[in-house]
Amino acid sequence: MKAILISIFFFAGVAEAQVVQSTAPRAVSYEPSGSGVEATVLERMSVLPDLQDDPGLTLYKAGYSAILGKQWADARKKFEELLKKYPRSKYVDASEYWNAYALAQTDRRKGADAYRRFIRKYKEGGSEYLDDAVADMQKFGFSPEEAEVGVGLPPVPPVTPIVTEPVIAETEELRAQAAELAAEAQEAALAVPTPRPDKELDPETRLKVEAIYALGRDTRDQKAFESVKAIALDRSQATELRKAALHTLSRFKEQDVAGVFLSVADSGDAELRREAIYALGSLRKKGDERIARSLAAFASDPAQPREVREASLFTLARLDGEELFDVLERIAEEDPNVRMRTEAIYMIGRKGKEGEPRAVALLKSIALDSSQPRRVREASVYSLARMPGKEPLALLETMAKTDAEKRMRLNALYALGQRRQESPAEIEKLFQSIAENPKEDVEVRIAALYGLRRADEQKALALCKSLALKDSSEMMRQAAVHTLAETTKDKASLLKTLMDIFNQAAETDTQTKETALYGIANVGNDEAVKFLSNIALTSKDYEMRRRAIYFLGSIGGDQAKAALMEVLKQK
Repeated sequence: MKAILISIFFFAGVAEAQVVQSTAPRAVSYEPSGSGVEATVLERMSVLPDLQDDPGLTLYKAGYSAILGKQWADARKKFEELLKKYPRSKYVDASEYWNAYALAQTDRRKGADAYRRFIRKYKEGGSEYLDDAVADMQKFGFSPEEAEVGVGLPPVPPVTPIVTEPVIAETEELRAQAAELAAEAQEAALAVPTPRPDKELDPETRLKVEAIYALGRDTRDQKAFESVKAIALDRSQATELRKAALHTLSRFKEQDVAGVFLSVADSGDAELRREAIYALGSLRKKGDERIARSLAAFASDPAQPREVREASLFTLARLDGEELFDVLERIAEEDPNVRMRTEAIYMIGRKGKEGEPRAVALLKSIALDSSQPRRVREASVYSLARMPGKEPLALLETMAKTDAEKRMRLNALYALGQRRQESPAEIEKLFQSIAENPKEDVEVRIAALYGLRRADEQKALALCKSLALKDSSEMMRQAAVHTLAETTKDKASLLKTLMDIFNQAAETDTQTKETALYGIANVGNDEAVKFLSNIALTSKDYEMRRRAIYFLGSIGGDQAKAALMEVLKQK
């Protein structure tokens, strides 16, 4: 039986859903659009029979659960345990991929190494996660040279039926954050330069780098300053020597270091210009107007190299000058580069003051303009979600209900879910009306349903049960059971509801029954074991019996083992 693989991604991007027909579990890969990779909204994954007996499944599910909860250390522990205990598991490549993904969240250098090992191991084939690993290298800000093949986005694992919340513009937001972190790291390196000569440098160049750093130890020595300054400004010098000179100059507090940095930033090698621009960020407390003017000019000039413009924009944002919003507004509205526009819009969302009318008006005009590039509109919705006040909230509600583009409705629904505490009754009413409406697009309905996960538990439970048993859409029935299992804290109520759904669902509705059974197994108490034992021993549906037996083995304990022994005795 072909499984319909649909999944919802978490953290920052809502895109069009894609349904993939497949006879075997696989990662869903995506093609790049424009200057970046677009995230994709998907909503569930079937429990596939051919992987249910894999001994690594329990650890794999536990590791992925930790990924969803952003518990990176726990996730790595589970995946590494799987790799050690079950080297022949069908989840080995998936575990290696997610292990690298988790590692990159806390240690970018080690994460990059893990991704490179994964790419080298599977670049000739053998893993559906290959393209996703390459895309992650780009998303986390690793150099393009390190990504040798394909593109894609982190896939949803091929077993655990979980619906997670859709989110907005993951690749762009994470990349923006990565660039800010890079600027901070650069500033820290400039503040206290540490000699780290490249291993590939020839011995003579390495010695010169060491000498430059040594000159910076006495910041009161004007001759030392002039010598290092001369190297930084001399374009005939090796790039590594000029970099070392820039790092060292940041230690001199009394001289005009800003003038040197500005001179290097003005033209020449793009890599060195970027270094000099980030170095200017470390001087933000000196109030030098030349810095802000130059950065604004670099960021606003489409003719400048992209890396120079981006570095200028991020460094300018750190300075918080009066001209910042003028620059951001100009880039957001007029820039020919979509990537620069989205980055400017994200910064407006982060830097906008408490409901600043000018910022809200700009974001609103972009979000409602259907002629704008999709990614630009998405960035505007994301930034509006961060703006307090009634006007942004009302706009998001309007977009969630009426926008002509489904993807924008999904973005707006997620944004409203993030702000439901501001108007809980009104937002919950909107979500429920969309979730219950069979005439709405099913993915929009699922997004609205998931937005109700923080609503009154009894109301959400009743709605999910009704949809699971009565809705005409199989996808919606599945989403209702997933949402119910993921959000109900009262285990007794959850178990009773799941058992009711299993017993009352139509015999032909195997997907709903399977998902309910999975939820029952997740509860895992004595009553759940008793129910699963009864299915394993008496059900007329062979596949349901198989699943019940597998879940009993996963739960363990005397009661579960007794049931399994009874199965063995049956004739």
